[in-house]
Amino acid sequence: ILQIGLLSMIVMDQFSSSKDSSPFDVPYKVDPIVHVGQLLAIFLSLTTQTDLVMAVMTFMLLWTERRIYWTKLIKVPEDASLWVWTSRIAFPICCEFVEGACVLFTTFVIVIQSSNVIDLFKDFAAMQLISELDNMMFWLALHGYVGTELATSAKQAIKIKIHDNMTKAYGGVPLRTIILLVICMAMIGCWGFFVYGQVSGKFFALKYPKCNIRDDDILKLNNGVCDGGYLNTIACGFDDGDCITFNLGYPNCKIDEPIKIGNGICNQEYNDAD
Repeated sequence: ILQIGLLSMIVMDQFSSSKDSSPFDVPYKVDPIVHVGQLLAIFLSLTTQTDLVMAVMTFMLLWTERRIYWTKLIKVPEDASLWVWTSRIAFPICCEFVEGACVLFTTFVIVIQSSNVIDLFKDFAAMQLISELDNMMFWLALHGYVGTELATSAKQAIKIKIHDNMTKAYGGVPLRTIILLVICMAMIGCWGFFVYGQVSGKFFALKYPKCNIRDDDILKLNNGVCDGGYLNTIACGFDDGDCITFNLGYPNCKIDEPIKIGNGICNQEYNDAD
């Protein structure tokens, strides 16, 4: 529940950041190496996040098994009511499913929002920490840090083994593999959509609809250098923020090459009061 609460706040924050901009405020341009890092992070998230897959597998296996199987599994009488099944099996599995789905979705959003490789894997590591909170709490319970009763229950839980008997029903392919492939294709497809929006200039047009520049000039925006000219206009966000400091320091200086101002060289054409 704690994980779902934390992840829900992150998700809501990501939704609010996409107003009047690209979806989830995705950068309108990134280096190709960042795209490679994003793809790698997606594969890493699929291999390390097992809650979603295991929740689906466990629910399907226990749903199809006879009543005697799950009642024996949770050590309750065979004539246990539907409420017992709902509270002891369905609800925990649903929580695990929601938590796993939130982790994958939030991780995906953070990945596509990254503009450099360092921030990408820094945020990815933070998400992995949140996703492991339940395993950390289970470890504490298992070793008796939260009481002997919970320690006993945790030791009993690790002895439970659920066997995948549904392999033959899917042509010999394990159910877990099928679920992973479906999730992987969905995430790669969505990632491709955002990459196309960046490469094609679609996201740039969403952020600066009146900034009519060549595709090559898009790379000059927000590169740490005030390029001047048409880029240094309100339509282009004053070179996407690169020229704000220059404009404040020299409000009357309208030139095409602001980089030459204060570069340690006396440029006679710019040697005036402005």
